Amino acid sequence: MLLHPRQLLLLFRIVPLLVVACSGSYAVWLDEGATLSQLDIRLATNRGGTSLKPVRFFVVDSINCDLSYVRPGTGRMWALSADGADKYAHRLALVRYGSLPAGFVEDTRARPLIAGCYSVIVAAEEGRVGGMILRVHPDSTLEEVDPNARSGA
Repeated sequence: MLLHPRQLLLLFRIVPLLVVACSGSYAVWLDEGATLSQLDIRLATNRGGTSLKPVRFFVVDSINCDLSYVRPGTGRMWALSADGADKYAHRLALVRYGSLPAGFVEDTRARPLIAGCYSVIVAAEEGRVGGMILRVHPDSTLEEVDPNARSGA
């Protein structure tokens, strides 16, 4: 069976997201009190923990809220990668959306987040990858979405 190019794009975008969201090898979660204007995202080896590994990259992508497909014409909202000779030397406990952490470069400049859903993916040393799905509601409130729950936007 041959897949249409859009189906392939979907597979390459959504399947890793679901694996990341379920893998638990690196925890990514909203900081308590995070708002759309101060969107703070916590990182650690386990949720609520303080043990950190050096981060290689951090990516925010726009996705459809029912997780069935990527919204056409959207995509990458923000992307960071470690800068310098030792690309694994940067330990991050918190990332504020749109604020460039020291030791990182912006591969994609931060675009404004509007009502909708977004995947947040982090890769750290030792092959650790983690992520979360973030929903921005029309009233600008934030919610972490369970990737196993399939609700519409």
